[in-house]
Amino acid sequence: MSNRTKIPTQRTEDYLKTIFFLTKRKKFAQTKDISEILGVKPPSVTEMFQKLSEDGYINYKKYSGVNLTEEGKMIAKETDVKQQTLKEFLMILGINEKTAKEEAGEIGHVVSKNTLQRFLHFIEFVQKSKETEGWFDHLEYYFKTGQYIACQPSNKEACPVHSGKHL
Repeated sequence: MSNRTKIPTQRTEDYLKTIFFLTKRKKFAQTKDISEILGVKPPSVTEMFQKLSEDGYINYKKYSGVNLTEEGKMIAKETDVKQQTLKEFLMILGINEKTAKEEAGEIGHVVSKNTLQRFLHFIEFVQKSKETEGWFDHLEYYFKTGQYIACQPSNKEACPVHSGKHL
C-alpha cells in the first residue's frame, strides 16, 4: 500500500481497474474499449484519461491509448482485492454471484482497510471451520428459515439442522 494522501474516487478506481485488466491482454487500453466496458461516451473517457494522467495514475499519449503507472497499478490491484473479498463474503451469506459482484463493486469503494482485513479474516475462518464445526450449517439454516436452532454436539441427532429433518 502506498502513502497516498489523495483518496481515489469510485470513478477513478473503476477506470484504473478496467485499464489494468485490458492491459493484461494488450499493451495499451484504448478509449473505445474503456467506453464500451464502462458504458460511457468516448469524449468522457478522453477527459478522464487526461485527469488520470495529471494525477500520475496513467501514461497517456493522445491517439495511442494508455497504460498504468506503478501507482495506478497499485490502486487497481487494491480495488480488485477489495471487490473480490467483498464478493466472496456476500456469497458466503448466500447472495448469488452476479448480485454479489455488482454490490461488492459498490461497497468496495467505501470500505476501510481495517474493515477489509476483518472481512478477509472472517472468510478465512469460515473456510477453515466450515467442514469441522456445525455452526455454519446453523447459519445457512437461519438464512433460509429465519429460525435459530440451538443444539449441542452431544445431541446432534435431535437437531433438525444436522439430522436432515428440515429438508
